[in-house]
Amino acid sequence: MDLITSKSNPKIVQAKKLLQKKYRDEVGLFLVETKKVIQEAISAGISLQSLFVLNDNEVDFLSEIDLQNVSVFHVSNGVFKDISSTVTPDGFVAVSKKNEIVPKYQSGPFLLLDNLQNPDNFGAILRTAVATNFKQIFCINCVDEYNPKVLRASMGNQFKLNISHIAYDDVPKLFANAKLYAMSMEGENLFGIETFSQNIGFVIGNEGNGVSQTLRKYVQHTLSIPMENGIESLNASVSAGVVMYYVYSKCCK
Repeated sequence: MDLITSKSNPKIVQAKKLLQKKYRDEVGLFLVETKKVIQEAISAGISLQSLFVLNDNEVDFLSEIDLQNVSVFHVSNGVFKDISSTVTPDGFVAVSKKNEIVPKYQSGPFLLLDNLQNPDNFGAILRTAVATNFKQIFCINCVDEYNPKVLRASMGNQFKLNISHIAYDDVPKLFANAKLYAMSMEGENLFGIETFSQNIGFVIGNEGNGVSQTLRKYVQHTLSIPMENGIESLNASVSAGVVMYYVYSKCCK
């Protein structure tokens, strides 16, 4: 198989552009890096269009996945580094097609993420959501879930979730049959609630500013996580994790 050694190769140029959100949105494609995340994507039904393999990398992986209708390109080390955003890549980058999801609330517990911008926090939240059976994630003005850092932080688990991007105006209609709880310092103690209804959503606000005033008007209840020793707030992903595991212990097993 021919080896791509030029960074100006059209396939490489397009793949590199997919590191930018604007271009991902334009073409409906994104990059998936590392064997682990690629396997998670395939298992979740994500369609691969092409796969870039670092020259002389182990080829056993290629026999483990379905490469029907997938173009495989072997590339040199310098070219691979140009399309990879991983500090220590394992030699596999795939171009994949986005799933188009129409925002719709079904039932059960969900998260409503308000202006979350840190990709590591976002990815960690998605991974915990899978672990605690929070299958629906709604986002308002959040970081792109196809951001390479989000994909790494979630370890590909985000493909097991229904992630929808909505506007503030969509909230009252989408969640007319659900209770919305906002996490805030001044709310009722989360651990004092013994039972939750089936249709519940938890609003996790921006890392620095919390839940926006625009969204607060749609929230029925405010909850807090008790903290000791002068700690006033927790990392957004930690807060979300505490909430999801507590709710999971009460009603989601």
